Amino acid sequence: MSSSSRSPKEVAVRINAVDTGLALEDLTELLKRGDNIDAIVVPKVQGPEDLHFVADIVRHVAPHRAVRVNGTVSGIPNSPRPLNILALIESARGLSDITSICRAAPTTGLSGLAFAAEDFATQLGLSRLPDRRGLLFDHSSILTAALAHSLPSVIDLVSAGVPSDDASRAALAQDCHEVMRLASRGGSVFIHLKLGLFRKPLGRRQIV
Repeated sequence: MSSSSRSPKEVAVRINAVDTGLALEDLTELLKRGDNIDAIVVPKVQGPEDLHFVADIVRHVAPHRAVRVNGTVSGIPNSPRPLNILALIESARGLSDITSICRAAPTTGLSGLAFAAEDFATQLGLSRLPDRRGLLFDHSSILTAALAHSLPSVIDLVSAGVPSDDASRAALAQDCHEVMRLASRGGSVFIHLKLGLFRKPLGRRQIV
């Protein structure tokens, strides 16, 4: 983490959820390890207070990486790039407060949302459906909120597993196509899969 030479174009690190009581230690250690981290992934975001908690820790521990407000970083002109925050929406409470979460972007560094559909379905006690139509409203709500507040990234966590046969690969491809049809209504949806899975062209977009 502390090395200045790295191959990925961007490095994002996931911390523990704020309500676990472990996020403070995670952030403190993370921010002390160097400036080569581009984004903090915050799981189970329930409301804007979770984002403000993370942003406040960044301002305190690494003020030179805090979110820019009016062109400066914590009052320091020409400071290094600020840390971005990616919020994972995984619960009914998080979805119900999605507008307030997005409104916190200018002061917290929120740059994107990710919908953890399988965790969301589990939290609601929903059965795994053969397609994504059962969560279409939830997908649409997150995408619409992100577009309305000009967030540059919306990520759909399509799959929690690695396909091992033709049937599971076909199911995964179908999931990806459905997400891209949703994205075609406006905005960019990046499909996150397990590292080292596969790459396959799908029209103008690609599974990565």
